[in-house]
Amino acid sequence: MFKRPLISFALLTLLASTAFAFSSNAPLADQIESGEGTTFSGDQLELATTASAARKLFINPHFPTERDMYLVTDDGVFLNRQYAADFSLNQELTDLFPNGPTEIKFVGTYTTHGMMLAYDPTKIYISYNRGQSWSDITPADLTEDITFADFGPNYAGNNQIYFITDSGLYRKSMSSGAVTQLVESTAPGSVKNFRYIRTTNVDSTFYVVNGKKLLKTENFGDTWLEYEFDSDIVDFEYKQKTATGGHLMVLVNDKDIYYSTLPMTFFKLDVPAEINKIFAVDYIIYTDQGFYITYNNGESWSKLDYDPTSIAAVSDYDFVYDGTLKSFYVVNNGALTRDYNLNEVLEDYMTGVVLSTKYLSSGIATSANVLDLAGQSFTAAYAVTDATLFADGDLNDQTMTFEMTADGVNWEDIELGTSHTFEYPGLDLKWRVTFATADPSVTPVLRSVNVDYGVEELNGCAGFADVPVDDPHCPALSYVKSQGIFGGYPDGTFKPDQEINRAETVKVIIEGFNLAILTDDGTDLGFSDVEVGSWYMDYLKTALEALVIEGYPDGTYKPSRTVNYAEMLKIFFETSDAMIPEAAAGSEWYQKYVDYANANNLVPYPDVTAGMKRVDVAELFYQWSLLQ
Repeated sequence: MFKRPLISFALLTLLASTAFAFSSNAPLADQIESGEGTTFSGDQLELATTASAARKLFINPHFPTERDMYLVTDDGVFLNRQYAADFSLNQELTDLFPNGPTEIKFVGTYTTHGMMLAYDPTKIYISYNRGQSWSDITPADLTEDITFADFGPNYAGNNQIYFITDSGLYRKSMSSGAVTQLVESTAPGSVKNFRYIRTTNVDSTFYVVNGKKLLKTENFGDTWLEYEFDSDIVDFEYKQKTATGGHLMVLVNDKDIYYSTLPMTFFKLDVPAEINKIFAVDYIIYTDQGFYITYNNGESWSKLDYDPTSIAAVSDYDFVYDGTLKSFYVVNNGALTRDYNLNEVLEDYMTGVVLSTKYLSSGIATSANVLDLAGQSFTAAYAVTDATLFADGDLNDQTMTFEMTADGVNWEDIELGTSHTFEYPGLDLKWRVTFATADPSVTPVLRSVNVDYGVEELNGCAGFADVPVDDPHCPALSYVKSQGIFGGYPDGTFKPDQEINRAETVKVIIEGFNLAILTDDGTDLGFSDVEVGSWYMDYLKTALEALVIEGYPDGTYKPSRTVNYAEMLKIFFETSDAMIPEAAAGSEWYQKYVDYANANNLVPYPDVTAGMKRVDVAELFYQWSLLQ
């Protein structure tokens, strides 16, 4: 725990009415302006909870004769073999697949042989005893992620499995272990959606997608028939109609469904006009308008009228026949629900599934202006110059780090209970805290924050001793200092009328446009007149890499040379990526930059060859910021 005693508001005269000290202990809830990844619990601030969730559902296709139903959650794989929901954790699958299997497949003759297959991107496991134990059958020398795996048709007689990677479809013989590529992807990931009649299939026919083409084989992939659509296939299903055959339903583009009642002969189905996008096809299609079902092979569709919140975040669904009734299962917003007999009411179906509470790994909360100082009676000559932050809470062996800003822009690291002098004083005093936990079962907790701070009258604009607070350039100087573009000189001056040189120019351009600063490599960067290790070398290296500036033909950089107005405009606008119209033919090289500056009223200069003053560079950055 870390804390300090509560304190009351106080106002003290420190330095002849030119310095003031304040204390604030407003309720925590009143201080918070924004929080990302954080939440209030009463008067506490902590990491937001992210409860474990159900993600995928896999149901034995022989349901209800065999009622095996697997639910993949963030906390493991759960199994239900009862008519009503009565799940229990399947420990072996949970251990084999800590992040959950991509899919669980059941062999077509499951009621007789009880074989199952489960896979994720790196491994495939098979069970010969209804999931009681599992064996690794991952193909040897696998170098790509597995995007799909399944038993082949007539597995009991043919003893082959199939898997898909970005490079195509492969077949593995379970007898010899040999792996054969059957289909090569036309583009990485174009092969997908291996389908066949599962429950009674005893032949050698299956289908697979390759980009725009639907491929069919009648000899386990040795030869192929194909049908090409106008666009890539999004999804397709092979719906069983008889013991040995079925119909194809293919989704192309966002909402075009093609149907085949005869082998590889397709016609386009009409879908309700209000549908803008279809995500998946089956007896029930999932769309941006909800779920629709067809009872006549897609000739007409009926919308299932669910409460919108029950289907607002669908991650999986499945539809099964249960005798004469029908059951529709939907995983929505991390919960499994069931609509029994399509009564259009989804009810909880997760009995036995125990999900733990977890927390986000990190979060941040930022306070509002501590006392809305800008609304107080202080003029621009005043600013918060120092502050001490006190906090009360519990770390729970995790971490919280605090920062403060006085100008509302530049955040500075602080230590709790220690007075901090701001590098950038201002009237927008805020604090923020960053939470972090390495253990998702716990969170740091913040209960209160108290701040002591001092307000002083500054000697000059933005703290620059040689620029009065009423100087017309004061807004520009305050801006460039708050942005870290200009910092002034060690004696506290800005030297507004001093001409800027090439060393200073690379610094302000790099800082002003937030380019990632590279580290000086300890050399002269190929220039004979620079001082190795000088303060500007990091900026010079960055500018050279970014093509912001270049040297002279004689191998010099001339860091102390004055930069004139025309040169500064070129460097500034080229770095800003401004869209500069070309000047009239025959114009000087700088004319297009000058025309652009004049058109936008950006610090016009009567003489483009004159050295540019530091204060005018500050105005250029400030006025440019107002245009963005």
